[in-house]
Amino acid sequence: MTNQIDQAVGEVLAQQQRRRSALAMLLHEQRERNGHFLALSAPMGKTTRYKTISSYVTTVTLSWIADKVRFAQDLPLFKNKLDPKTNKSIPDKETINDIQQRQPDWRRQLPMALYLAGPRNHKFPPILVVGYQRWINEREDPAWAADDRAVRDSLSVVPLEHKGLYCDFDSDQTQFYALDGQHRLMAILGLKTFLTEGQLPFKDVHGCVRSKPAITRTMLLDEVKRRTLQDLGPLDHHLQDLMSERIGIEIIPAVAKGETYNESRFRLRRIFVDVNKNAKKSLTKGEIIRLDEDDGFRIVARTVMVGHELLKKGEVVEQKKSSLPEASVFYTTLQSLVETARKYLGEQEQFNSWKDPIFSERSLGYWRPDEAELDGGADAFRTYLSALQRLPSHLKFVQGAKAHDIRCKEGDDCILFRPVAQIALAEAIGNLQRGNGIALHVLVDELKHQEGIGQLKLRNPEAPWFGVLWDPVNKVMRRNQRYQILCYRLFRYLLGGGIEEESERELLTREFANARRHSADDESKAYDRDGKIVCLDSVKLPNPWR
Repeated sequence: MTNQIDQAVGEVLAQQQRRRSALAMLLHEQRERNGHFLALSAPMGKTTRYKTISSYVTTVTLSWIADKVRFAQDLPLFKNKLDPKTNKSIPDKETINDIQQRQPDWRRQLPMALYLAGPRNHKFPPILVVGYQRWINEREDPAWAADDRAVRDSLSVVPLEHKGLYCDFDSDQTQFYALDGQHRLMAILGLKTFLTEGQLPFKDVHGCVRSKPAITRTMLLDEVKRRTLQDLGPLDHHLQDLMSERIGIEIIPAVAKGETYNESRFRLRRIFVDVNKNAKKSLTKGEIIRLDEDDGFRIVARTVMVGHELLKKGEVVEQKKSSLPEASVFYTTLQSLVETARKYLGEQEQFNSWKDPIFSERSLGYWRPDEAELDGGADAFRTYLSALQRLPSHLKFVQGAKAHDIRCKEGDDCILFRPVAQIALAEAIGNLQRGNGIALHVLVDELKHQEGIGQLKLRNPEAPWFGVLWDPVNKVMRRNQRYQILCYRLFRYLLGGGIEEESERELLTREFANARRHSADDESKAYDRDGKIVCLDSVKLPNPWR
């Protein structure tokens, strides 16, 4: 009995293997047919006569995309419409104007093409294209019935089984236009240019070549070697094979069976508008930071945010907005945390290269550091935040005090619960560690002492930050970069033991005094360290803290 069962199982398995072999042979034949694809039918949506329209999903090479797909603005159906009285083609200004508003931004071509060409993982989602055939604009073609409705779709598709799910798609007589994915198309075209001509220029938003030198293949290879110290052979091989990589596409007919010319125009125009209108136009700064996997400082800031006691698993970090109102419950913002990491770590030699974008062009993005570097950066940033945690205000915060109570005038009035001061302090401490060799714990011990005697208060005239971060005229917080830089220079002066260069010290004194002016209209008077109004020249720098 057992032998009979084993024999039956063996026959079933053998039959399954024969079926798989037969299917593999048929699929191989299908793949080898020039201009033909195996596609899956995906019925979705209906025509104006409530007939279901099928689209077709398949994959093609990047080379095929570059050769066969054009931009939506070039689709003949979008350039003309039929006059219902004369049945003749007339210009369609409305559609062209709508498309012009959604044209791709050609400034993105070079960064996106380099994203594909670089030695790292890359992935583009599928492109939605419309298949157009010449008979559409030939009104006497038999594909148009007497009632001006199409008798077939503008796609050459043959079902391969009775349900019509698997299809043989013939692309030879069809031209394709990208309805969604125009920037992906633009990048693929740029990649082809880069590989065939050996360079790709910078362009403006309209596609005009800028005067900046183009990025060449040699430059890319040199950049990879400089940053990674790797053998360039694998990258060169990678570049040779790029255009044979495959990308998904979904194809919809320009004209569906049963539609009139104008009905098909309306359907395509609505799809084009919908996919562009519903696509998210731009990300907030916080969203960009959360998604960025290349900028080392952003990666470190995100990593540390969710694990450090001071930041309470990110619950006290405002991740959407870039500023904090005084009454905010948050300690800092994600954007400010990134800049704090950038200023602190960027002063250290082992992380200094993270500040350098690809080809020194910020528009091209950054080169992701290797994992060991990222781990080292995260450890160094955690150490910095842990050191700050020893300050009285920060210790109180970790133990349960609210950020706004420490920040507000009636509370501690502490500047270090203001993002602008957090960034300035990080840069000053990083600079003093590197340039002056002062240990982190020494600097934080001094900060701890100064906070204890009120020198980290925002609105106290006796503290250095009155005028620098607090506007004594308009009674508001100063957040712009000018005062952030002044705050950094003051921190560096106070914690670093003063400034030896007389001219530099005089300049800082002058800027410090100007920041404390009594009136916007009177440049001769300012607040001194006792809060009294005195001549501007009488205002002096506070003594160094160390």
